[in-house]
Amino acid sequence: MGKDSQMSIYARHYPCETCGQRYLHPISLKLHRKAHEGLTTCQLCGRTLSMVASLRAHLRTVHALSVEEVHRLVPTLPRMVRYSCDQCDRSYKYKESLYAHRKQHQGLTICTLCHKTFATVGQLNRHVRIKHTELVAAAAF
Repeated sequence: MGKDSQMSIYARHYPCETCGQRYLHPISLKLHRKAHEGLTTCQLCGRTLSMVASLRAHLRTVHALSVEEVHRLVPTLPRMVRYSCDQCDRSYKYKESLYAHRKQHQGLTICTLCHKTFATVGQLNRHVRIKHTELVAAAAF
């Protein structure tokens, strides 16, 4: 790859007007801006996280808050979230994403060989192919 084509790749990055951080995708920049707006700062300890979803996870794990308590501190905007998981505080824009997420609660994304959990069945399959190659090959015979 030549120097000119490298420059064109970097020229497509979206810079944050506040701190200069650059992002490849405009949605990444939009999520990052929430940190500057104070929307990703923990009201309990002051830690600033990169995304609202990370703040919610932080409140659940570090401060051991319930889903209801987290939603009181970090309310979900109705126009942004349409599909919410009834077993945890995750919510999704697309119902297909929620369906894929529910497979985690059903245990369908856990590796039976090493017990590692994945976000999607596709990620689990990729993990098994890469990390447990010899076991998969032996099972094929």
